[in-house]
Amino acid sequence: MSVSITFDHNRFDLQKLTLPSRYFHFNEGENYVKLLSIGEGIFPKDRIKTHFSLQQSSCIVASESATKVYPSPQGQFGIHAIQLDLVSSNLEYMNDEMILFQGAKLIQCLHVKASKNSDFFYSDILTHGRSFEAYDFERIVIRNRFSIEGVLEYHEAFDLSKEVIKSYLIRHHASQMIFAKVYVKCAHLEAYAKNCFDAQLGCFGYTQNRQMLLGLFSGSSMVEVKKKVTQAWQIYRTINQKAKFHLGKW
Repeated sequence: MSVSITFDHNRFDLQKLTLPSRYFHFNEGENYVKLLSIGEGIFPKDRIKTHFSLQQSSCIVASESATKVYPSPQGQFGIHAIQLDLVSSNLEYMNDEMILFQGAKLIQCLHVKASKNSDFFYSDILTHGRSFEAYDFERIVIRNRFSIEGVLEYHEAFDLSKEVIKSYLIRHHASQMIFAKVYVKCAHLEAYAKNCFDAQLGCFGYTQNRQMLLGLFSGSSMVEVKKKVTQAWQIYRTINQKAKFHLGKW
């Protein structure tokens, strides 16, 4: 199951859609794509691929509702692969919260390939759930790769179980149990980092060649975490001399 969308000089083209759900494309000053397909959930044995390719284009992408990863009684993983290809382009990609139900197993692979003169803002949110989930998933495997001009800039790989996360939260007496990460590349990273630091949004650090910034936020409520992500995103847009943009329900 997959969705593949391209923009060439800001012209939208749906290359492929084999997901049993919907997407929406708006162009009121800027390209904006809402992915409802991802928001409806990932089941065991699902193999979902999301692909965006931008050539001299700019686009905002958001999933409208929480991505639920359902239990895996037979031990199979659900797999979500995200491929983002950017040439002289700008992409702002906001994922809604990811809820892993009790017994869920997920592999998520993200690969961003960007030209030197491309910018991007990418965010992920991991939550303990809205009711009984409480980080009772079985396993989550994350593989994130970011390449600039064909050279690997940052590689992130981790394999977590519920025991690891719960142990961490207990050791640190954590009350903030919702986490978000942002990955940023823009022409004025130092100014962006300073503005985020002044806003006290969270922790930020540079990648190996200082071509990207990584940010980590936490909070005790989804409203709090989304507010931080939205503020970090708005700072990104201000740095890139873009006007405020309203995502609608996100």
